[in-house]
Amino acid sequence: MQINKQFIEDLNGGELKNFDSTISQFEIDSRKIKPGMAFVALPGENTDGHKFLKEAYENGANLLVVSQEWAQKNEVGNLPVFITESPKQALQDLAQKYRKSFHHPILCLTGSNGKTTTLKMIESILNNKYNVHSTIGNFNNDLGVPISILAHESNHDFSVLELGTNHFGEIKFLTNIAQPTAGLITNIGIGHVKYLKNREGVARAKEELFQGLPNEGLAFVNLDDNYISGMETPKNKISYSFSNSKVNFKGKITNIDNQARYTISINNEYKIKLPIPGENFAKNALAAFSVGFHYGVNPKDIIKSLENFDAVQSRLNIIRNNYTVIDDSYNANPDSTQTALNTLSEMEVAGQRYFVFGDMLELGEKAEFYHKKIGKYTAQKDIDYLLSYGDYSHIASASARKLGVKSQHYESKDKIIDRLKNQLGNGDITLIKGSRGNKLEKVVEEII
Repeated sequence: MQINKQFIEDLNGGELKNFDSTISQFEIDSRKIKPGMAFVALPGENTDGHKFLKEAYENGANLLVVSQEWAQKNEVGNLPVFITESPKQALQDLAQKYRKSFHHPILCLTGSNGKTTTLKMIESILNNKYNVHSTIGNFNNDLGVPISILAHESNHDFSVLELGTNHFGEIKFLTNIAQPTAGLITNIGIGHVKYLKNREGVARAKEELFQGLPNEGLAFVNLDDNYISGMETPKNKISYSFSNSKVNFKGKITNIDNQARYTISINNEYKIKLPIPGENFAKNALAAFSVGFHYGVNPKDIIKSLENFDAVQSRLNIIRNNYTVIDDSYNANPDSTQTALNTLSEMEVAGQRYFVFGDMLELGEKAEFYHKKIGKYTAQKDIDYLLSYGDYSHIASASARKLGVKSQHYESKDKIIDRLKNQLGNGDITLIKGSRGNKLEKVVEEII
């Protein structure tokens, strides 16, 4: 099915002018426009997308989705435009309509931690048998999910989409657009509690995925998570666990090497040596194996895909030089931070262990409590140095210092970079972890 003039007109969502072509993809950033794409002009945090219509058109956009308000104030001329009350709503409606043309499995994933890594594992596994359509980058919100759906091509025969949320009702909304045939929730942790209040609230928000599945839909259920195991699911479900033996896929940890890389067996039959350290990676791998096996991928291909999996950028990505950097800078919440610290402490090191810690955001009134908790946890994990950055991480630094960790808080990332460049030596290892807003990838880029 193509997104063409007739498809857009059938939406009855606006007025189409000067367009009689097909669209390859939708984009909201004019700088990323390539010939054949449609540019959706959205109001942003700092500027309005309508200011970049000329740039998008010159870059090759063959359709500009604009607001009625803009069209009333500006001359359209020969520009190919779709004039609509809300460009954002139009994008979502187009995606929902386009989704109805898919006639193959659609798996949606959500969870507090490990969503993207698990999705990429599943994609790698399924590609052994299917032509997989998946989430573009980290597009998992009310703009990104529609854009990813609209990038589906006619030769795709399986879709894997990531759904993110920090408010109640968002997963329900995205599920209504994506209309998945199957769902997987990685885990329930402390994240976005500024809006979701507590772990129970997080569980309610994530459960919207299972609730949005059709009666004949399929739920992949992590029975190691008490919140997920208690959720209402369709009657069709696949269960997996390391601790519960009454499951479809039972995982067992058989070895952990001196770099915290796990070897696991599944159903006492399939042995997998995982290339990326940490217990969470093992849990993600069990989930991905369950999906691949259920959808008929040869177990040998599943094992090969997992044993050769590359870490997703800035998500527990190991960079080795004279010293080792664990780049986990993409995001952070209390659970994922403790897990990353576990991995750091499990890795054998000839030198010192460093922890560069940025604020964990969206914790609301619990922010001080959880940053203090991370400081205490750092002290329990045999970490030599804690270097903190942000409005709340100084609390963690002070808490760790009281318990014997050499800690210092910094007002700038540049000063952290200078210290690491001057101090890191052979055999040292550094974990860099913080929420997205801290942009700690700058530290990684400067020290590797």
